[in-house]
Amino acid sequence: MDLTEVFKCPECSGELRYNIAEQRLVCSFCSKRFTPEEYEKTVSGAASQESSSSGPEQAKFTACPHCGCRISRGTLRASANCPVCFDPLNAANPPRNSDLPPEPDFILPFLLDREDFVRNFQKHLRERDFVPDSFIKTAAAPLQALYVPFCLFDASMSGSAAYRAEQITYIPGGRGPGSYRHTVLEGHAAGEQYYFNVPASAAGSLEPAITQSLEPFFCEDARPFSKVYGAGLKAQVLENSRQDGYREARGRITASFDRFLSKAELYTLIKVNSSDYHEVPEKVSYAWFPVWFMECIWQGQPWRIYMNGQTGKMTGSVPVSSGKLYAWVASLLLFSGGLTFWLVLGFLKLNDMMAVGLGAFMGGTFLNPLLAFFPALRRLFATKLRAGITLGVVSCFALACYAGTMLQSYVKTESIAVCLVVQVLMGIFSLPVSLMLSRRRTFSSSSAKERQECDEYAVPSRNVLHEREVKTLFNKTTRKRDSLIDENR
Repeated sequence: MDLTEVFKCPECSGELRYNIAEQRLVCSFCSKRFTPEEYEKTVSGAASQESSSSGPEQAKFTACPHCGCRISRGTLRASANCPVCFDPLNAANPPRNSDLPPEPDFILPFLLDREDFVRNFQKHLRERDFVPDSFIKTAAAPLQALYVPFCLFDASMSGSAAYRAEQITYIPGGRGPGSYRHTVLEGHAAGEQYYFNVPASAAGSLEPAITQSLEPFFCEDARPFSKVYGAGLKAQVLENSRQDGYREARGRITASFDRFLSKAELYTLIKVNSSDYHEVPEKVSYAWFPVWFMECIWQGQPWRIYMNGQTGKMTGSVPVSSGKLYAWVASLLLFSGGLTFWLVLGFLKLNDMMAVGLGAFMGGTFLNPLLAFFPALRRLFATKLRAGITLGVVSCFALACYAGTMLQSYVKTESIAVCLVVQVLMGIFSLPVSLMLSRRRTFSSSSAKERQECDEYAVPSRNVLHEREVKTLFNKTTRKRDSLIDENR
């Protein structure tokens, strides 16, 4: 739904536009500037000024007769049901005009404009791996300024939990391989926390993963709702069709309370075995948060990019170039193959068939995946030209390793044959696996997987720990990092 509305300048009746950089209304004719508060005071008088001074904390609330949660006036306009228990609130819900979006309690105005989106988008593309050159050059589409509806929940959580914790410490082995020290503890803790303004998207057209990856939105910068923040922006308001936001907020609050009781930051792994939590929803408010949105059509497929209009944080998926991906995997196989060939036959001078085969197998199994974990190497394939040059250099290096090693007089033909056969077999096996893992990792790094934890929504002054008891169950040193938290001792 379009929020565009024309506001007239009190001085000359020219059209006012909200300037994001200045955070003011600017007249397109006489260049007169007003803050939203000044404009409302001038146009509507003292009554409007009094209304605008009442922030989100002073909004009127109605208690749900079923769960007791206090529901703001804006939330009642947006939904006929309680967002916590889904109990109908028709009696308390004022009549709504179906042609207009329900007004929120407060709004976060845009702090970043179109130029900021373009700049951040180019940075976003540079940080992604194997993006096609044609997409980087042609990725452009009309931008949309969106106000995304959010429900903000206040809730308290109290109770106790029994948990197990594990601390894994690496112990260097000197010349040999290292080991891992596993310390498994068992604990019990009780306490209470209060959470303030935990957000949950109310827009049914946006997945929670998208909105969570754009967080945080800083609610302390929120303003009492006024349509002037959309003047001249052609902003669009997404529909308020998602009614189960509290389930999402409750899950995040519970996870945060688990971490609070177990003091999870001190350990490598935490497992809550049992819990007895009592949750009390206190209050829910309704707000609009700013988001820039662009949808690029590339090779007939849409690619959607979102940016937080307050902080500039971006999320969204981008395409992956198969050519760059194949060049990267081929370079890894050639480099690891040539280096392994030289190390086994040329440097170590192994001629025993078993030793040669084992060396080739170990090199192909461990060296190739090891190289794949260096992000800097993927930067060498950012463009087609750089990918081609890198593949050529690596190919020359591999050929030099093969040729130089086979020209040595002490290298047996049988050893060369065994090493090459094993390397070819490892290449046939590794190529599809490497491609699958690389593609999955590349796509996952571009997806909306970064989500805000609820810890930052906890009010520090209302975090109370009643008790915490921790005892060590056992210590064990192993060669593997695999968790031992489920072992019974």
